[in-house]
Amino acid sequence: MFFDEYPRFLDTSVTAAGQRRLDIRQEAMIAQHAHLLRGKRVLDIASHDGRWSFAALKTAGASHVTGVEANSALVSNAEETFQHYGVSKDQYRFIDADVFEVLADPARHGIEVDVVMCLGFNTTRCATPSSSTGSAPSSRSAC
Repeated sequence: MFFDEYPRFLDTSVTAAGQRRLDIRQEAMIAQHAHLLRGKRVLDIASHDGRWSFAALKTAGASHVTGVEANSALVSNAEETFQHYGVSKDQYRFIDADVFEVLADPARHGIEVDVVMCLGFNTTRCATPSSSTGSAPSSRSAC
């Protein structure tokens, strides 16, 4: 199973999910959709510790992944884990920033992608576009 091969992801986050559950999620979300990711540039919104970005590269054969994550510690964990497993720096990039700010101007952040994954976004954040401006509020603002 995936997390038997890459067990470091079991220790890079405090998210409570057992290995069996993570392996099932990897199979359902990544492996079964490999045909959509193979050879593609993938944007992973709320990339957490990079586990699904990594799976997109290793399982599905994505050509490049860009993860956006607002938690600096998780971004550091992702970068360290990718380095630990020998992933070439030209295959990935993690952006430590608010997803709404990044998506408001992806070109400014150098984002060019073919496929977008949104597999673990924290749904308790404000994500409703403002009716007066048409833009989403910062996820760091109060709801």
